[in-house]
Amino acid sequence: MWAAANTEREAIDRIKEDAAERGSAPSISDVSVFRPRPEQLLEIPETSQRVRETATRDAVSRARTVATNALGTSVRIVEADTGSGVYRGAVIGETEDYVLQRQSIRTAVLHPKQLLDRQPKTGENVSINYSKAMGLVRQARSPAKSQELGR
Repeated sequence: MWAAANTEREAIDRIKEDAAERGSAPSISDVSVFRPRPEQLLEIPETSQRVRETATRDAVSRARTVATNALGTSVRIVEADTGSGVYRGAVIGETEDYVLQRQSIRTAVLHPKQLLDRQPKTGENVSINYSKAMGLVRQARSPAKSQELGR
């Protein structure tokens, strides 16, 4: 509903109309939980003018294409928790803005390149640990090597 609505009020009205057509009562009065994330704002130093960075959507779309090519059409993409996240897995690709890491058979994690201490290569098995919005990239042992060491 939110994607087709221009305002929160319009989204609520559409939800109510849809519920009435189905013969049920709407249970939503606030759609703020469905509101898309605000686009990042880019500061242009020479003019001090703030403009919407529509490139963010394009960058995520390009990342989705890379992830779909690597993991299939039912891939789920999640953004890295840059506050305290810890991620392990193979790097499945990259775009101009993101490094994509395989988290599971159908999940890829987006890592903003500018937050990483080094850029891992596609195919490299790495651990990425975030602390205070900085990602430390370290070589990770492959599962086979870990099992061998545990014997």
